[in-house]
Amino acid sequence: MDLLSLERQELVQQLAASQQEQARLRSQLQRENREAIEALRGRLSPTSSRLLQETTRLTELEANEEELRVALEEMQVLAEELEDTNSALTLANQELDARVAERTAELQCANEALRLSEQRLRLAQSVASAVAWDWDGRRDSFAWSEDFAGMHGISGDRGKASGQAWLDSIYPDDRVAVERALLDCLEHDVPDFAAEYRVQRAGGQERWLAARGRLLLNEQGQPHQLVGLTLDVTERKLAELTLAGHNETLREQIRTAMAEREAAQVRMFQAMKLEALGQLTGGVAHDFNNLLAIIISGLSVISRSQSEEERASLTASIEQAARRGAKLIRRLLSFARRQTLKPEALDMESWLTEMAALLKPSLRPDIDVVAQATPGTAAMVDRGELELALLNLCLNARDAMPEAGTLTVAARHVHLAPGQDADGLTGPFVEISVTDTGEGMSEQTQGRIFEPFFTTKPAGQGTGLGLPQVYGFAKQSGGAARVESTLGRGTTIRLLLPAAGSASSGTSRPRTGAFPGAERSLRGLVVEDDPEVCDMAVQVLRKLGHQVEQARNTGEAMETLHRGKIDLMFTDIMLADGGDGLSLALTAKRQWPQLPVLLTSGYEASPERMAMAKLPLLRKPYDAEELDEAINGTVAGAQPMMQG
Repeated sequence: MDLLSLERQELVQQLAASQQEQARLRSQLQRENREAIEALRGRLSPTSSRLLQETTRLTELEANEEELRVALEEMQVLAEELEDTNSALTLANQELDARVAERTAELQCANEALRLSEQRLRLAQSVASAVAWDWDGRRDSFAWSEDFAGMHGISGDRGKASGQAWLDSIYPDDRVAVERALLDCLEHDVPDFAAEYRVQRAGGQERWLAARGRLLLNEQGQPHQLVGLTLDVTERKLAELTLAGHNETLREQIRTAMAEREAAQVRMFQAMKLEALGQLTGGVAHDFNNLLAIIISGLSVISRSQSEEERASLTASIEQAARRGAKLIRRLLSFARRQTLKPEALDMESWLTEMAALLKPSLRPDIDVVAQATPGTAAMVDRGELELALLNLCLNARDAMPEAGTLTVAARHVHLAPGQDADGLTGPFVEISVTDTGEGMSEQTQGRIFEPFFTTKPAGQGTGLGLPQVYGFAKQSGGAARVESTLGRGTTIRLLLPAAGSASSGTSRPRTGAFPGAERSLRGLVVEDDPEVCDMAVQVLRKLGHQVEQARNTGEAMETLHRGKIDLMFTDIMLADGGDGLSLALTAKRQWPQLPVLLTSGYEASPERMAMAKLPLLRKPYDAEELDEAINGTVAGAQPMMQG
């Protein structure tokens, strides 16, 4: 009830009280007048009594008239107050009616919006196959609809609403995750609940459901209720699983394609190496024939010579020629071998001298080769890959000088300050530059020379992989490759490679011509399938003061090892009977962990396995001093092989 209604009611009550008071006073006055008249009537005569009666009546009339006048005045005042009150009440009622009408309109709009919202919610739930649920944490009561129970396949005795019945309807594989999410909400105050799980409906139908909820707090800020919706997301989940399967298939196809691409790239790079080898072999064959001529001719003269001085001189020449041939073979093997980078400190001055001698026969006679290196310059690089990169650069330079020219290969030490290099390289580096005086390149060509398969050569005369191999080698080594060229004035390719503190020059130690003495006599086992090489190795070992037994294959080697004590096994890696010297060595080390094993080979067929085995290797060909040094190092450094 509003303020105006209260005021009107109060005025009505006051008016009623005033009327009651007037009636009481009138009744009391009449009673007193009657009592006075009765007292006078006993003393007056009848005439006087009548006169008194008349006088009394007149008095009463006068009193009543006065009372009536006063009452009328009071009634007039009350009527005026009532009229003012009614006017105010009318205004208040009009204002109240307007406010009630406005509020009624608002309530009608709100009810209409609520009705529409409920319709939308029911429609959304129907379309999305969503049902509502409510879990009261204080009473541990769970409220759901029949649609909720039907969605979860809950019926019969299990149809009673409870949190446990809901959890029991979930697949066991998914239940743990749902329970963990509920625990986070109800006990750890995580505000949002989300879970996806599977249920099985009647007939064995599997459905995917998604539950989303919000944790509500009471007046004290404590969690007490979890409300939410559960949606049937089977179609979406099946689509996701199908998409995931397609994605996995696609990823597998991509992995297969990438593997095939990598294999193709490996084959292309191998083809590129073979192409480079093909261009190199002509000059190498020329040099190797010269070396064989020295050896064959020298041996024929030695067999006929009676002069010790002449025999010694020829022997030295033959040995020098043989060592030059061994270096040529090792260079060819390093070019042909597929391997990961094995950086080592390499002295640039001695290396460039060797490379210049190797490159000259591979280039045309009208091309002058100049090698320049700052003394003391050393790079930390894989020698074989660097030599392949240099060969590619030199062959490209040769093709850029069709009518003669000068090829300059230089190495110097540089220090790159921060911000100086385009690739952000800083610190000490070795710069190897290959400069030709050929035709040069346009800016457009310079921007693409390191792209795989890009070539300016005619079809069939280039793979377009030479310079990309150079660029990739430089980047993998921790450096970079640069090109500078001007049309008609030649080209310079610069390689920036990590600098090394120092490096050995690689020069051979002086030979005394006498067999060194063994530190101690050993009982050795030589495993070699080539009879002549085996006999020579046995003779050298005996000259070094060791006792030697022979084995031509892995079976004979294992029999010898089981038969008696062997102080050292010296085995070739590749054996003609299909055996594997490396596997033999690993097997022997497992059975006799303290046994020193020295491997030898003229061709490292599996560098990855060799790196994993961590066993010493003596490359063929070798001399007595190299063999003696290798044996002493192997025996001194022999360690038990780690098991497993």
